[in-house]
Amino acid sequence: MSVRWLLKNLKRHKSPGSDEIPAEFIKPGGRTIHTEIHKLINSIWNKKEFHEKWKTSLILPLYKKDDKTDYSKFRGI
Repeated sequence: MSVRWLLKNLKRHKSPGSDEIPAEFIKPGGRTIHTEIHKLINSIWNKKEFHEKWKTSLILPLYKKDDKTDYSKFRGI
């Protein structure tokens, strides 16, 4: 899987991540933005270090069904 393929297949109209950059801004960026993202990923991979904020995440339950007491019926986002 290439970075180009992953960026091309980003889902639109979804909530952005902690960077607050929606796919609608990345996808049409073309070769320039895709190249810069690829350079960033390679740099992180080679240095084996990344920003402290990237080490944490927040997972919230989103209920799939009406019964909110049945914890098997939710997914994390």
